[in-house]
Amino acid sequence: VKSFVVLAAVKEALKMVQQAMEDGCLMEEGEVKDSIIIPKNAGPTVIGRGGSSIKQLEKDHSVKVRISDQNCIMIGKPPAVARCKTEVSEKIQPFIEEERIAQEAERLATEQEASAGGGPWSASLQDDAADGW
Repeated sequence: VKSFVVLAAVKEALKMVQQAMEDGCLMEEGEVKDSIIIPKNAGPTVIGRGGSSIKQLEKDHSVKVRISDQNCIMIGKPPAVARCKTEVSEKIQPFIEEERIAQEAERLATEQEASAGGGPWSASLQDDAADGW
């Protein structure tokens, strides 16, 4: 019976070490983990100078915040994590909109090029750029 208890404790410790390595922090009883993907150019806004924005999020919402690649991970009590995620979402919204507009502009430019149809006065966007227009 004791070996089962020891085995369960070892499994729990292993789980905690794996979580700490993955997220950089441990979850406590009653905490949840949520994440949001942040655009590449939004990183400095979410992190802040010297991590100041992350520290402020952690202070304001009583959560742990970690950034890994383009993933913002938040750990804490469910309502606090939800509020923190809302604030991060609001911070990154202009960057998401900027990416959407750039993608739409690229799509329209490609569509316009494809339907240009040729003719003596037509030129591609690359031709215009090469000519300095």
